[in-house]
Amino acid sequence: MENNIQNPNEKKIEERIPTGKALVLALQHTLVMNAYVVPLIIASILLFDDAQKVSIIQSTFLVSGITTLIQALVFMKYPLVYGASFVPVGGIIGIYMINGGNIGSWAYVVGACLIGAFVQVMIGLSKQFNKILQSLISPVVGASIVLNIGLSLIPLALNSQIFVENEASLGENIIIALITMLAMMVFSILGEKNNKVGSISRIGSGIFALLCGFLVYLSYGYGNFEPVKNASFFARPALPFIDFSIKFDLASVFTMIILYFVIMTETVGSWLATSSTTQTELTEERVNKGVTGLGIANMISSLFGVSPMTAYSSNVGVLALSKVFSRHIMTFVGAILILIGFSGKLSAIITVIPSAAIGGVFLVTSGIIALAGINMVKNIKLDSKGQYILIISMSFALGLNLIPEDFIKSLPVIIQYILGSSIASSALVAIILNKIIPDGKIS
Repeated sequence: MENNIQNPNEKKIEERIPTGKALVLALQHTLVMNAYVVPLIIASILLFDDAQKVSIIQSTFLVSGITTLIQALVFMKYPLVYGASFVPVGGIIGIYMINGGNIGSWAYVVGACLIGAFVQVMIGLSKQFNKILQSLISPVVGASIVLNIGLSLIPLALNSQIFVENEASLGENIIIALITMLAMMVFSILGEKNNKVGSISRIGSGIFALLCGFLVYLSYGYGNFEPVKNASFFARPALPFIDFSIKFDLASVFTMIILYFVIMTETVGSWLATSSTTQTELTEERVNKGVTGLGIANMISSLFGVSPMTAYSSNVGVLALSKVFSRHIMTFVGAILILIGFSGKLSAIITVIPSAAIGGVFLVTSGIIALAGINMVKNIKLDSKGQYILIISMSFALGLNLIPEDFIKSLPVIIQYILGSSIASSALVAIILNKIIPDGKIS
């Protein structure tokens, strides 16, 4: 079925928002998305120096902005924010280390990502992806994917943002996160009121909550603003296709092609969550254009030496909180991300926000996504097959975080890459179970 602009919910996606309101919402989406986390992880593990770290973070913001813009305006036309995917982190690190483990090895990462992105474009242009999607993702599989996204993001928020010791202690980080969550809850409740206070609270709940968490962080005597002071206003991010060469290795290319399929599975989960939140249909045209746009964006990300892009699920939670679904807000988000990509000082400001405050907002939005999945399940008449799909995929999404790291490392490398994302892995489990389990009786 093709997209129907007469659908009232579809009109909300096309709605033009006043500039001031759009900027506030765009800033909220930008602060929640954690765009710097993936490049920071990669740069830290590969022992990049400070200049290289700043450069890859800037490049990630720049490409995130470009991807968000072309998807919102040209291809998918959905209210989604795009950023670097966690899925290929292990693969990128593996390719880098296998090919020498020095900065020149980045050329093989660029080459492998470029070929994988080209394959993604071809799949989108063939217009076959939606047919594949419909054959693989039944209503119960779609519901389980959305539910598992929320469930998988919760431990990620806890372990990578809150249960850490940085400047603040573990106990202080927990308090910062709790106060941030409480503030978000209060502003969200105020947002239910049909007055000016309600409107402001609904639109800015995420920003206000982050501000509360940041104030608590400052009250503990923390807050190092030296990186902001020392950073330059304008700095060109690295351009690997100019600064380095592009090289190809068959094993690396094959690995990345497989990982791109996993990333597409992950991205479809965010698309489904957005479809559920906005109550709009994920049409064949929208899906095929989305895959094509994502492939083109990933070719750009490859040339900038950035991890492949995916739609960020955390921003779907922001949509649900604000109840503003206009895709045109994403043009402001894209512009902000591109601006940060060219500004070392703005990039430094983003990194000053305490991880625990971001984690508190992240937890709330993750819970909202999980609830969206539960609501999808409520609307399905479950047979025994559907019950098994839900139970096993949920167990996989939650249990993967508990598997000993030594055991994961003992598995074949490609399996390690796939298990690197509980979102993608649980989605694959649900899809496989849907194909191999026979239909059962409705209970």
